[in-house]
Formats: sequence, structure tokens, C-alpha cells
Amino acid sequence: MNEAPTLTIESTARQQAPSRRPRVLILRAYPARISPRFYNVQEMGLAADLHLRGIDVEIAAALEDDSSEGSEPYRLRPMRYGGFVNTMSWFDDLSQIDWTKYDVVQISDLCLPGNLQALLRIPASMPILLYQGHYWEPSGFNRWLRLAWTRLAAAALSRRRRYSVLVKNEGAGEMLAAYGLRNPRVVGVGLQAARLLTPEPLPPAMEDFLATHSCPLLYVGAVDSRRPVRWVLRHLRDEALASAGAIVVGKGTDEAGLQAEFADLVQAGRLLFVQSLTQGQLGNLYRRIGLLVLPTNFEIYGMVCLEGVLFDLPVLASDVPGPRTIARRFPGSVTLIPTGESPEAWRSALIKAMSAVHGRPDRPAPTPANIDKLSWRAQGEVFAAAIKDLTGGPADE
Repeated sequence: MNEAPTLTIESTARQQAPSRRPRVLILRAYPARISPRFYNVQEMGLAADLHLRGIDVEIAAALEDDSSEGSEPYRLRPMRYGGFVNTMSWFDDLSQIDWTKYDVVQISDLCLPGNLQALLRIPASMPILLYQGHYWEPSGFNRWLRLAWTRLAAAALSRRRRYSVLVKNEGAGEMLAAYGLRNPRVVGVGLQAARLLTPEPLPPAMEDFLATHSCPLLYVGAVDSRRPVRWVLRHLRDEALASAGAIVVGKGTDEAGLQAEFADLVQAGRLLFVQSLTQGQLGNLYRRIGLLVLPTNFEIYGMVCLEGVLFDLPVLASDVPGPRTIARRFPGSVTLIPTGESPEAWRSALIKAMSAVHGRPDRPAPTPANIDKLSWRAQGEVFAAAIKDLTGGPADE
């Protein structure tokens, strides 16, 4: 591999030698104690891409262990967190961070109080790179609380002399612009495809189901009120879809209710519930289904949609900011269904999509060009440019 390029920078935090690699600390107030390799695949994918561009990254994380530290092209910095739920989490040990070690601090979302705490305690001269995913949630206490933290954090950030705003979807960009932050840019996310591209055997029950239903529709994700998969499943009772099968992969608070509501479809062998699959099993399944669906009230991005694009699958998704960003980024890959329940829209779209599926699909593995198109490469270029501007470009007055 060619040697990574070296960026010449002049830090606003302190003067640096021209040959020194910029250093970025990613802060995300997420308190769950998660194994490093599962901490946040999006941030790890970004960090790996930036490493190839000559930028060093540390990710603040609550670790179960540090056995993997040093095995990846980024560092995981152990952090202590307070709070009992994600919406109310905060950092306990920000005072232990030596801010002079970093040239840029990346705040991932403003919707958690820990990130507001960080903005209030980071030295005023430190450049901030914001990467925002959350936007206006539909309703409820979590919406109110997230918007309150986001508004306070945006006010704190807007008082700084140097910052840059990148967002995962247009909804987040519109919200931050309304809160007074300058020039939010929609960059989306990238996809780490390696595990999806290493096929693993499917469970026997699923193989039996696929032997009967050669091109079923598939839902992958949480099974709860945010993702009302019943919007799709109810249409399997329509005469035009009487031969269609469906697989639901996921678990959540609506799991038992769905199994009871659609017990007739399960007993008829047309509907299969599976709580979880590995990434390798999912990659195997994506090559053998007819249609991917994502009915949702609120979606920051919709990584399953991106996985569908990778495998050249037809995807039907609710028209909310996450899937909408993917549909605009990859025209023709995702069909958007009007927001809300939209029974007739889902019915029509399902009939049209399933009627276009013929025979038993056996899709080839994604091409290197398609993998590259969906990787962090495009986003990493934008992040690297923003980091360079923050450390060496003219300040925003």
C-alpha cells in the first residue's frame, strides 16, 4: 500500500510541525458498555478512511475490555459515563483529557447532554467538527428532550470562532440551520461491507422457507413502534400478493404482538420471524430475496437501505430524511413511500415490486466498483477537507 499522504496544517490550538499528522478526537456521549469492534461501525469506518488520508483518530468509548486496542488504524479511548439511559448520558471524566494532544474534536450529535457538557468544557480555541444525525423526531418526551439538548448545544457551538457542520441527512441540516449553525452540509454515511461479503450458512428453518418461497420480501431491524412492519405485512393478505412470502429479522417490543396479529400467515408458512442473523448470514440472504422494505416513522439514515443498494436489491422505504438521502444519492435504487401508514401506497408499491421479480434470484456478489461507491471514501474526502480547513484555513468571523 502506498504511504498515506501528509497534510500540512497550522493548528488554531497550537503551532504544529508541517510534517505532523493531524489528530482528531471523536466524542459521542453513548454510555453502553459495548465491545470495541461493535462500538460504532460508522465512526470506525470513518476513522479507518481518515487514517489512509494521513489523519489520526481516537474514538471515545465505554469499553468492555481494551484487548483490541492498537489492532485497528485508530485508537479507542476508554471513557466513564454517567446516566441511566442514552438520552440522559454524560461524560464523567472529561477533566482527564489533555486537549492539547488534538487538533480537532468531533462531536457526534448534539442531542445528548454529554456532548453539551463537552462543548462547554473544551478550550475555546479548539476547532469543532460536528457530525449530526438526529433531526426532529415525530413526537414524545424523547423528541422534546433531544431538541432541548440540541438547541442548547447549538447555541454553545455557535459562539465559537471555528467550527464545521456535516450531517447525515437533510432533516438534520434543516434543524441545525434553524438553530443558527452555519452551512450544514449533507454527506450521509459510508458502509463497511467486509462482513456482509463473507457468506455464512443460514439457519435450517430459513433455508426451508427459501426453498418454498423463491423470492420473499425482507425486513431487517428493530421490531417496535418506530418501525411498524405491520404496514407491510397486512398486505400479504391481499389477493394480488397471495403467493408472496416474507421474512422479518429483528426483535423488539412489538415482537409478540406481531406474531399474534399475523399468526395465520405464520401457520400458512408464508411468514417467518427470526430474531437475529450475523452480517455474513445477512449477506447470504440479501442475494436470495426479492425485495427489501423499511417502513419507519423516524430514521437517521437507514443502513439496511444502503446494504440493499450494495446488493442491487429493490428497496421500498418510508419517505423520511434518512432513506430520502439515500434515494437522492443513488437514484433508482430506493422507492420512497409517503410518510405515515399510507395503506394504498404500500399496497401498490408492494404489488408492483413483487410482480417485477421473476424466478429464483441468485445475485452475484457486489462488484468492487459498487463496494467502493458505498464505502466511506466519498464522505472521508469531505471530512478530510473540513479538518484541513479547521486546522489551517481562515477562521469564520
